[in-house]
Amino acid sequence: MSEATSKYETNATYFNLAVYQAQNKIGSAVNPMPIVDWRYGISDITRRILDMTNRSTSLLITFGYLMSLAAMAQTSNQRKPELSGIQLSVVNGKIAALKSPVDRHVAESWSNAKKVSELLCRPAALPVLRKQAPSVDRVFLGTDDPHTLNLESNRRLTGSGEFRTPKGWQDFTFTCELDPETGKVTSFQPVLASAKP
Repeated sequence: MSEATSKYETNATYFNLAVYQAQNKIGSAVNPMPIVDWRYGISDITRRILDMTNRSTSLLITFGYLMSLAAMAQTSNQRKPELSGIQLSVVNGKIAALKSPVDRHVAESWSNAKKVSELLCRPAALPVLRKQAPSVDRVFLGTDDPHTLNLESNRRLTGSGEFRTPKGWQDFTFTCELDPETGKVTSFQPVLASAKP
């Protein structure tokens, strides 16, 4: 044996740990590298454990972040039906017609539901709403909350909105029917709610 005194039994069929008594180091028979070097003290052991814990935590956080991104991408794909080629052409033409480059950039980043609501359904909503309330001067479809607009398919958008009259703002829900072959709105059906105070 070398300078270390081993309590390792070479004939044993089970895994043996050996205690190496040379230089106050403890190791295993298979790997005589020290697991702990007592000369460094408890603070070094604590640092090593914390380093291993930090690495494990970082990996878990990264894995969790990637899983959440995958779930969000899957959810957003489920909520984002594709528009027909003609609908895309109409929407992109209306975005290109916006005067400000900032407005064009913002509109290009909208979801399909927001593009359909702002560029196709909202222009069709005003004449329909004026039949129910002639003094309507502004209409909003949806809010910043993406759940207020639901593009069910390239044929139907549903959601909530508001219109303004001299008496104030009025909430409503709506169904906007679309024709994917022409890129036009075929009907806009609002259902008025009670007036806002």
